[in-house]
Amino acid sequence: MMKNIFSIAPIFFALLFATPTDANACWCRKDPAETNTPKKFRKAVARSFRDSTLVFSGTVTERNGEHLKFEVKRIWKGKNQTEVFFTSGNYFDSSKLGNNQDYFVDDCAYSFRVGETYLVYAETENGEYYVSKCGRTQILTDTTQDVEVLNSLTKKDVPK
Repeated sequence: MMKNIFSIAPIFFALLFATPTDANACWCRKDPAETNTPKKFRKAVARSFRDSTLVFSGTVTERNGEHLKFEVKRIWKGKNQTEVFFTSGNYFDSSKLGNNQDYFVDDCAYSFRVGETYLVYAETENGEYYVSKCGRTQILTDTTQDVEVLNSLTKKDVPK
């Protein structure tokens, strides 16, 4: 029995050290108490608004190996534009691999579907937009309260 353990141990350690050490785990802290009253909800939306570079509603109209394209419906914050692009640096089109599924490279990035309309809270990194699934971005039909708060925000409402 002991002989078998010693013959297996080198294989076990070789596999242990041969596995990749880089892992992109995503853990989102969402405390329901942060939004359980209208005042707290408003404050949470205002904080996300303040922390975002671009806040807009838009429909995903195209995806390919170079970008994900949104047709903008409304902008609450950011440059006035009719289209927004998430570049291939943040987006991966796996259809080139033959499985016709798309996903973002960063496992904390939000996954969008062509034809769906979203309320997007985007930030920039190295001049490119990105969205975390830990943020407030979601399908527009689920954002009635967010939109009401965004429509009513004034500069004094946005926390520092």
